[in-house]
Amino acid sequence: MTPSSAPWPGDRSPPSIEAVVPVDLARRALGLLRRIRWLCEKHQTPPLSLVIGHNDRGSLFDAALKRMCKRYAVRLVSGAFYRGDINNARLRNEAMAAVTAPLTLLLDADLVLTDAALTSAAASILNGAFPFRVLPCLYLSRQGTRDLLHRGVDPQTLLDAYLRFKRGAFLHMALPSSVVLFRTQDFHRSGRFDTGFSGHGYEDFDFLLRLAWLHELVPRTPDLLTDCPSRAPLLLRGFRAHLARLALPGMLRNEFACHCWHAAPKDAYYAARARNARRLSDAMMAQIDASCDTAQTRDRAIDIPLLHFWLGLCDRHGKDPRDYLILFDGKPGHTDRLDTMRRKIGFLLGKD
Repeated sequence: MTPSSAPWPGDRSPPSIEAVVPVDLARRALGLLRRIRWLCEKHQTPPLSLVIGHNDRGSLFDAALKRMCKRYAVRLVSGAFYRGDINNARLRNEAMAAVTAPLTLLLDADLVLTDAALTSAAASILNGAFPFRVLPCLYLSRQGTRDLLHRGVDPQTLLDAYLRFKRGAFLHMALPSSVVLFRTQDFHRSGRFDTGFSGHGYEDFDFLLRLAWLHELVPRTPDLLTDCPSRAPLLLRGFRAHLARLALPGMLRNEFACHCWHAAPKDAYYAARARNARRLSDAMMAQIDASCDTAQTRDRAIDIPLLHFWLGLCDRHGKDPRDYLILFDGKPGHTDRLDTMRRKIGFLLGKD
């Protein structure tokens, strides 16, 4: 099947920011179609326009997506690009070929970003304050998702609740995240997405590290090989801590995204994370400066430079670090909620 890309409809002028959204309906087809429709309805006017990279498997769901994009005048880059495992890296590359706006936003179907946050982040790039932006992403619980999508609760209200340790609406803060706004010209300069990543995870970290190296924002030091996830953003280590420095300004500027809840079954899609983590480690190994002082980049229990960076950032913005103590908290948001029998049983058994 030959890939197809819809031109700009009618006399509508190209936007200044285009969001690249990868879509493969091999999983969560109905749920993804609902989320994509929500995005299409929300982004009918500037500052943002959608470009969907779609792997067409020839299903009824794929046909429904095409009709939806036509109805909402959303640009669709569609083709039978691959078979087998979902490959978001390939879909982003295909969609990027159709992007004409000066700025590109990496977006997923489950992400919600306010126009105010987007325009503020874009302005900070265009005025030279930042070469690109990585935005914090607040992962919402099922309750928080209902509040945002169906009850009209403002994202800022959800963020304020998160900062006050009110756990009902959120799970955790992803910092860094895959929500990245950058100059479109930097896409090819940084080397595009590596399509060797398939399934869930790490292709975004790989691209983001190369984007950061392009602008000399992350050192090529041995601690990059440390992959230590944490729900507490200020207790990250290794490459995640380096990338977190790029996202922390968004916390103080109220520039963030929300990730809507969806079920995450432990299937082959998520099992691919281990394979993708090894691929990223190999890619970083090839970039590490052999002459660097390993004594200065040893694996620490806490990344002290990250904490110093955060305190300095708060001082420069006139913010009180005590207002952001939640960033040290690694407990999952849902552990304080006992609103279902499953959670009650999990609580009694001592599980997260």
